[in-house]
Amino acid sequence: MFLSRFKIVICALLSVSLLGVAWTGYHAKAPVAVENLLPADPIVYINWDGMELHQEGWKQTAAYEAIYESGLMDILIKSGKLLLSQADPAAGEQTAALLERLYQHGISFSISLPEPEAPLPVPLVAMVLRNGSDLEPLISKFVADAGGIDFDVESSKLAGRSIQSVAVPNTPGVEIAWWVEGSHLVLAAGLEPADTLIAVADGNAPNLTKSALWKPTSTARGDFEVCSTFWFDMQAVKSLYGAAPLPIPHAGNEPHTVLSILKIFGLHNFDNFVSRSGFKNKALWSETDLAAPGERTGFLGLVDHPPITLADLPPLPVETAGFYATSIDWKHSLNELFGVVTGLGELLPFPVLPPPEAALQMANDAIGFDLQQELFGSLGNVSCIYIDDSQPGFFIPSAAVAVRAENPEALKRAVAGIARIISANSAPHEFAIRSVRKGNIEMLIAEVGGGFFSFTLAVENGWFVMGLSSQTVEAFFLRLDGTLPRWKPNEQHLAAFAELPQSFTSIYVVDTAKTYRGIVGVAPSLLGIIKSFAMQASMFGGPRIEIPVSPSDFPPVEVVTKSLFPNVGVSVSDAKGFRWVSRSSAPTFPLPSAGSGAATLPVMIALLLPAVQQAREAARRSQSANNLKQIGLALHNYHDVHKSFPPGTIANDKLKPEERLSWQAEILPFLDQSTLFNLLDRSKGWKDDANTDAAGIAVATYLNPSNPNSFDEFGLTHYVGMAGVGEETLTLKKHNQKTGVFGYDRATRMADIRDGTSNTIAVSDAIDQLGAWASGGKPTLRALTEKPYINGPDGLGSHHAGGMQVLFCDGSVRFLSQFIDESVLEALMTVQGGEAVGEF
Repeated sequence: MFLSRFKIVICALLSVSLLGVAWTGYHAKAPVAVENLLPADPIVYINWDGMELHQEGWKQTAAYEAIYESGLMDILIKSGKLLLSQADPAAGEQTAALLERLYQHGISFSISLPEPEAPLPVPLVAMVLRNGSDLEPLISKFVADAGGIDFDVESSKLAGRSIQSVAVPNTPGVEIAWWVEGSHLVLAAGLEPADTLIAVADGNAPNLTKSALWKPTSTARGDFEVCSTFWFDMQAVKSLYGAAPLPIPHAGNEPHTVLSILKIFGLHNFDNFVSRSGFKNKALWSETDLAAPGERTGFLGLVDHPPITLADLPPLPVETAGFYATSIDWKHSLNELFGVVTGLGELLPFPVLPPPEAALQMANDAIGFDLQQELFGSLGNVSCIYIDDSQPGFFIPSAAVAVRAENPEALKRAVAGIARIISANSAPHEFAIRSVRKGNIEMLIAEVGGGFFSFTLAVENGWFVMGLSSQTVEAFFLRLDGTLPRWKPNEQHLAAFAELPQSFTSIYVVDTAKTYRGIVGVAPSLLGIIKSFAMQASMFGGPRIEIPVSPSDFPPVEVVTKSLFPNVGVSVSDAKGFRWVSRSSAPTFPLPSAGSGAATLPVMIALLLPAVQQAREAARRSQSANNLKQIGLALHNYHDVHKSFPPGTIANDKLKPEERLSWQAEILPFLDQSTLFNLLDRSKGWKDDANTDAAGIAVATYLNPSNPNSFDEFGLTHYVGMAGVGEETLTLKKHNQKTGVFGYDRATRMADIRDGTSNTIAVSDAIDQLGAWASGGKPTLRALTEKPYINGPDGLGSHHAGGMQVLFCDGSVRFLSQFIDESVLEALMTVQGGEAVGEF
């Protein structure tokens, strides 16, 4: 318990520090000089100011109105506390309180690298919990109570501070230390971390304000209120370790260095990555800059493309929940990837792959066209993915991708060629493609899995379009020729665009109100489904989970969405690098159920989940039937060799039947398990030391995938041989009307089965009293002794709904209903009962 508490707190500290970067809805103004407590050279710096400093700005935002004033956050808090309390209620409550403190007061986090000449390459990790001095006893208690870890908390004095520290086991002197600095709590890890950071705090070593990235990220420019900051200083990494040699085999004279490897990937001009988030009037605002001056190649070359504008966008549906458009020079991108592959090939002293040019030529020869020219060279630089709410899909949204086609005819040939290759190398039930013409538009419809999933594509009128339905693709071209209306920016969009660059390399637009309508509209119904599942789970022995939220707790959809406006973000590039700017009303992303389809989501889930479960069960049932068929084939092959089916147990007068090896052990060679068979000592029992290792190995053919039972100590079987009707049939000799195929010492021949092999059951599913496949007795042999015979006291049955599968002596497998006439089932279990068996 104490160990879990300690882990929860550490994870919480790290998680909240990252929230300052990921959640753009919070605010900034440095409360106390926390920057004076952190070192000057971090390669990673994360800062979250805390909500308390930014209440005024936060309450002006649309997000605050939608999430807090509507009451939606109350539900999220209740749900979060429930999740935290599942493992340990006390620890969950404390963790929730700690997260609330960090949310209100903030946290700062940094990672610094040691100098190259340092004796040990151990980084310094520092964390400051703002106004968290009163948390020091809590941290100390968690560490001291961390059972299972060899942590001895030591107390010491250093420069007037009371330091608490622990040595990390099995490390070269790494320790974790924490102490109070004014109103803050400082935590640090590394080599002598307290000495290093106290020197910074006392002014004997440079602090964070001396970093080259401090001023551009901390100075308030007045255009928006900054609340969280993140940076990664790649320039510092290059300065420290750029010239460091790497132990990579190399054919040349000069060894590879960190900088030379970065150059292969095109990252040698990457200097730093800086992100700042906060508020701007009613909007959540975020700006991220990647400094990469100079020529951009490799991975950076993949995002360095010509700018586009709103006028370059394809015709989008009026009812779109969102879209993302970007400028991509496809041919240039392919060349940059080739450059990376070439560089990676040069890392090795011997060739592993052919040069990219040779590989490309081989691909061209195989597919019958020029991949670089006819496919990538035919694509224009505008690509867009969008959600089409006017074409509702089943659970999956109607989405489409549209790419500008610079050379449509060449692109058509390339697409058709790719389709032919895939079809030629796939079975019809795996992939099939057909052509459909709608007006002047020729569409290719590709069906995967026999039609379980399909998509449509077309190249016409300067655009290559691919969608999840033919209607989505057809609608695109109807908008293109003006038959259907297309999306146009409304006043809210125009207000957002006015604050952002007018030309960009990428843009996304999300209809936030529509997305939240989907979320809030479906949430009460989903909650009802979750509560129903939780109740059913508890009825079948699962833990009882009290869900503290009721469907009536959710606010009306209009209350949540009334203040929301579209989220818009763009990226731009220039000679200095790349910039991403976003303006949001609330955190969101396009959802499958956005728009009018949201109201039908619970119904779709109710229909889809059983369908998926039934499909999975059908596959398991089919696999189990195949297992029984394999067992039947093995029995027939055994009969061909030995002139009878195997006895129920391997003969051994010194052992009781349940101690002997079973018939399933005897047929192993006929199931391609000769190696396992040869590990068995057939003169000894299955639990004998000579056989326990082999008996512990699972045989897949003996396992019904629908049956969840498993045992670690021996290989399980879910199938049993049938001995007849009545417990005594296990020991009876042949020529008794009650006997079945198997008995302890009875070897049945085909000629003995006078009722007919197609009317006599040899092997059945079993659901209870299971055991090892190697074991004689009940784990592998059963008789009908007590009604009901299926899913009753005898343990016959299965997890297949409605009955069980059985193997007949002719090798066929059939499904028997659990409501089968019991006299008919008795007749099917005997080899010479002489009964007349009708339909079953």
